[in-house]
Amino acid sequence: MSPVRLLFPFILFSTCFFSPLPAGDAAFSANGERVYCLENGSAHVEEIVLASGKRTMHDLSAGVPKDAVIRAIVRGGDGGLRLAIGAELRRWDPPVTQLETFCRTPDGSEIEEVALEPNSNALLLVSRKSTWLKLPRREALVPVFERRQRVGDAPFFTESGELFFCADGDVWRGSIEVHDTEGAPGGTIRGVLTAARLAPLAASETDEGTPSGEGAREVVVAGERMLVHVSRMGGSGWGDLVRLARPERVGAVDQSSVRNTWELFRKMLVPLDTWEANNGITFLCVAPDQHTVFFRTDEGSWIWNKDASKPEKLSLKD
Repeated sequence: MSPVRLLFPFILFSTCFFSPLPAGDAAFSANGERVYCLENGSAHVEEIVLASGKRTMHDLSAGVPKDAVIRAIVRGGDGGLRLAIGAELRRWDPPVTQLETFCRTPDGSEIEEVALEPNSNALLLVSRKSTWLKLPRREALVPVFERRQRVGDAPFFTESGELFFCADGDVWRGSIEVHDTEGAPGGTIRGVLTAARLAPLAASETDEGTPSGEGAREVVVAGERMLVHVSRMGGSGWGDLVRLARPERVGAVDQSSVRNTWELFRKMLVPLDTWEANNGITFLCVAPDQHTVFFRTDEGSWIWNKDASKPEKLSLKD
């Protein structure tokens, strides 16, 4: 049986530096009316009703082992939420506090990042040791082969199947191919990561002092724009939310030569503009229709519609 190749085109951002900046994650509800914000290391999730600004704090500590923390939150294909707790992905249906085990990494490595591919409802799970796909109607996780570059921070799929993540502070783009030969003797199924850098955003440096270079840490896409949280890649301190053109809008570029690659970099960076300052957790996430973006900056919490020139500040209340 010949291999079945299912292509998930995507864009990859990754930062492989481990910054002491407080990490966090966020996800929209299935109906796009609520946002759930998780501060890494906490067993509490903040729920925000966007229409009213009402905030509710959910205490999930009863479902979190003492030696584990909640590291990521994502919307599942069935509308429920998924929480990464240790080596497990658990289902959560607010407002109940009960958590149900959904899947577990075969090697027992702790899950650090999770992303939903909205077309197939597949979930991408990333740990420090390995990367896996949780395909619908398949109980066992599918391993993803990564040769020279791993899927990094903040993986995110667009409505068309593109995926973004951060690697060493730069933007990457590529694809995951699912090779399925299980119908043949000795056959297997696995994913394969193929990617290339898309836009060099890292401002790297070295000296005897604390690291001060900045790079991409989170990314989402809405409408004609990519929104990227660029922040310090070591230590604590400064950061900004910046906007770039969506890659398809700069035109097709063949990256088979260095000259062509440099031309792509130029096209990606020319429209870059700094939007909002943010020195902490951004909670950057996109609604299921991928028209609305939620984020938090030094000045508060914001909603931006892909057709709006400016974001709208939310008035939050307990």
